[in-house]
Amino acid sequence: MLEQIGAFISNPAVSFTVGILTGGASGVIVGATGKYLADIWTDKRKAREAKTTRLVLFRQCEFDCKMESLFSTMRFRLVAFPLRRDFQVRTQNKQYSDDVRQDCFCFETEEHPDVHDKLMILVRHGFVNDKTPASTSRHPAIPTFSMTEEFVERLKATTSPEDTRAAKEKFKVLEAAHEKKEKEAADNAAREAYMNEKLARAEEKRQKQDDPFNL
Repeated sequence: MLEQIGAFISNPAVSFTVGILTGGASGVIVGATGKYLADIWTDKRKAREAKTTRLVLFRQCEFDCKMESLFSTMRFRLVAFPLRRDFQVRTQNKQYSDDVRQDCFCFETEEHPDVHDKLMILVRHGFVNDKTPASTSRHPAIPTFSMTEEFVERLKATTSPEDTRAAKEKFKVLEAAHEKKEKEAADNAAREAYMNEKLARAEEKRQKQDDPFNL
């Protein structure tokens, strides 16, 4: 309703007519009010158009640029870690000048072909920022990126409740498997330490038995 009133009052013919009917001073006030309301309406219209344009661009990146798998993986990671924004892209068996960050998502190039080209498209459109550090050796640094808040909100907004539930269930399974693997590793380490200690004691006992001066 406000937009319609603003558009009506901002019409020059209407403002002029109202000015004549109401007198000079009143007409100026009405004209200024009409311009103010029209400016508000114009700003809101431009904001809606910009938002629509960005949404169309987001959809084009996902479907026209064949990023469905990449976006799906990002949505899954955000369900598990909703506050995490940074991620790294690694290639297996490739040496890098820095270590993998534990506070980042990690994407493998083997799992997402052409991921670097796709990320460069997202960087150009302002959905992702390139944060790759400078290399300090002859090996390259691990490519590091950060998702913008706009991009995160669009990913979350396009995540269905079914996908959210499935991601949470999958994450629980992966977390349980990770905990089981860690427990097995801890048990193996404890078992190895026990066997090493037992062998050390046996060796010490043998040396004492072989020492003719051992009293």
